[in-house]
Amino acid sequence: MSLTGSDHLYPEPWLQAVSLNRSINKNGFHRELVIEVKLGEGACRTCCIMIKEEFPRGLYVDPYELALLREHSHAKMEMLRRSSVFAAEVMEVFDRSPPDKELISQAKALCRDYIHSRLIRAGIVWSKPDPLAAGPASKLTEVSAALLHLGDELEYIRPNVYRNIAKQLNISVTAESIVSDAFLAVAAELFSAGITWGKVVALYAVAGGLAIDCVKQGQHAMVHTIVDCLGEFVRKTLVTWLRRRGGWADITKSVVNNDPSIRDHWLISAICTCGHFLKAIFFFLLRER
Repeated sequence: MSLTGSDHLYPEPWLQAVSLNRSINKNGFHRELVIEVKLGEGACRTCCIMIKEEFPRGLYVDPYELALLREHSHAKMEMLRRSSVFAAEVMEVFDRSPPDKELISQAKALCRDYIHSRLIRAGIVWSKPDPLAAGPASKLTEVSAALLHLGDELEYIRPNVYRNIAKQLNISVTAESIVSDAFLAVAAELFSAGITWGKVVALYAVAGGLAIDCVKQGQHAMVHTIVDCLGEFVRKTLVTWLRRRGGWADITKSVVNNDPSIRDHWLISAICTCGHFLKAIFFFLLRER
């Protein structure tokens, strides 16, 4: 059965295009009455529809099914409400997040600070990079401390994984193109199955280890190449993910949070990250053959 609005009764254009279809599904005693209403083009989105249905005497309506339908309707409205709230919260996070250019600049500053720390730890004299941006807005100094702390944990779990990177990759560090290609290839493979803070820390650990190899072999300029490569990778792969989390400050939750479940999650992630890095090295060597 199909009904269409009359020009005489409903002068509004969208009301004239309203259609109502009724159908009865299933057989036996448990049949279903399905009513489908389609509004015309230009209809108000907040328009509410009330349908009054008159059933003949002797027709049995299952009260339990009506209650279930009513409950389902309320649940659907609550889901829509929560979805709207979630969407508003996501937009608020995006509004508060630093712009892409700032996130990339911060990534490179963090990389310079991380490499400097690793060079000093290796007994290599290296000039200290420019001070990180201060102030409550950026918290970059706090982020750098968190990154170094997590890097220490990662390298403590598998101390030999993030050393002698150039040797593991079987590359010469005398050519800028070789170093940059190797770093970006390993980074791409490391993040091929998704992004986590554990993998981000591992990327910085790789940068630090590779920088030590370059400086030990007298290729000091390669440090700047590694920093630029990391910034380029962040621009292409990580910047959207970082923006969704409100920026680099989100990594501090892995350090300052006292919830043991979060700490356990980080340690598990760190262990898995070692495996991802070894896998990345394997595929890089396979590609080079």
